[in-house]
Amino acid sequence: MAISKIDAITATDNTGMVLLNSTTVSSAVANVTFNSTLITDSYDDYVFIGRYLKPATDSQPFAMYLSIDNGSNYNLTVQHSMLYEDLSTDASGRATGFGQDNTSSTIKMSGSLGNDSGGGAAFHIRLFNLPNTSYYKHGYYDFIGTHASAEGNNYHWSGGIRILTASAINNVKFLYDSGNIADGKISLYGVNL
Repeated sequence: MAISKIDAITATDNTGMVLLNSTTVSSAVANVTFNSTLITDSYDDYVFIGRYLKPATDSQPFAMYLSIDNGSNYNLTVQHSMLYEDLSTDASGRATGFGQDNTSSTIKMSGSLGNDSGGGAAFHIRLFNLPNTSYYKHGYYDFIGTHASAEGNNYHWSGGIRILTASAINNVKFLYDSGNIADGKISLYGVNL
């Protein structure tokens, strides 16, 4: 029996996953950070799952930052590409390239998100080999959310990440470009294969 693409992705992503922490935002905070007490050499890869995320300030992109010194600096050079597609497009689709920045430490994972009632966003991120000190790091993400321009204007963003450091990464921070995170939950999982 052949394994479907979805089954293969699910099996790969869920093998050996251990929940390390869940952070719920119920009143506005500037960012959600996972530090070196959680991101250690105990796991090969790390998975982040976000749910119900809303910006306090309307029309803000969501971003991730990485650190090798437990958050003293978030200045790593990251190669990053992002694609997006409108969820309301027809079957022919209009998937469109959306930026690439080979020198930025900011990993933007969405366009401008809205904070209207019924809005919000969700994501799945996998970062590979964060504790490794011999190789550059890689990752990918899927992000789904409501664009600020209209409550029914929903998008899927996806991207690939190459982090240009052989140093161990031990801190990951999430935030909006401006303003606070109003609501949401972000869970961190460790993965060993």
